[in-house]
Amino acid sequence: MGTRNAWCRARTGPMPLLLGALLAVGALVGSTSAGAASRTSVPSGVAAGPLYTESNREYTTMVATRYQHHNQESEVDHTYFYDCVGFVSYAMSRAAPTASTTTRDTLKIKTGFVPSPARYVSLFDKVNAGANLPGWAPITSVANLQPGDVIAWYYDASATSKPGSASGHSVIIGAPPTKTGPDTYSVLVYDSTGTPHGPQDTRLTNPANQKNAAGKPSGLGHGTIGLLVTPNDAISSVQWSAGGKSVRSAHYGMARPVS
Repeated sequence: MGTRNAWCRARTGPMPLLLGALLAVGALVGSTSAGAASRTSVPSGVAAGPLYTESNREYTTMVATRYQHHNQESEVDHTYFYDCVGFVSYAMSRAAPTASTTTRDTLKIKTGFVPSPARYVSLFDKVNAGANLPGWAPITSVANLQPGDVIAWYYDASATSKPGSASGHSVIIGAPPTKTGPDTYSVLVYDSTGTPHGPQDTRLTNPANQKNAAGKPSGLGHGTIGLLVTPNDAISSVQWSAGGKSVRSAHYGMARPVS
């Protein structure tokens, strides 16, 4: 079953939002966030899915964003307050409605809830096993990932080197993977998090990224993660920041929302 709070990371407590606070944020950072938010670009000849365009749209128009489990999005105020699966689910509902409906129906997600990372992995397993799920296409090789594809993973209790007390994560691919070794790729991703992906992560410099309950800049942004692969090019582990420590004891899934 889905979860309203999504649990990408350990819950640190709800953060109520007041309309006046949102308007104040917009007045303070509206003039600077657009300049700080540089959209990614797809190389000529590379296909990009609808979630790539939507990720760029949310990122370049946002006035304020924050990582939190109680998802609240406003297209009027251009504010995006969500966690990792909240971001993916919201982007999908806007840009790939067929995939969104299929996801909710297949996983039996109730209105007002979103799938957890583990539920997304279970969906992707079905897609890649050949199930006919409208709006979705299989991805079985990291080398075949394209901008707009989705990766999700969840950790075993014994997982080492995971960020904080995270239970899992989900991201939208922002650029084609770059092979950095015989079994290693780096890939730019869009996501909502309170733990940046390396020193070039946009959350470290974009004034639209508000601090989360832990006091760190958070919310929607992009950074680079590392993916280690098996001999058949499936994901075997993830580096939260490309070139960093690998997180072991986890389960991974990837698939492509097409409509």
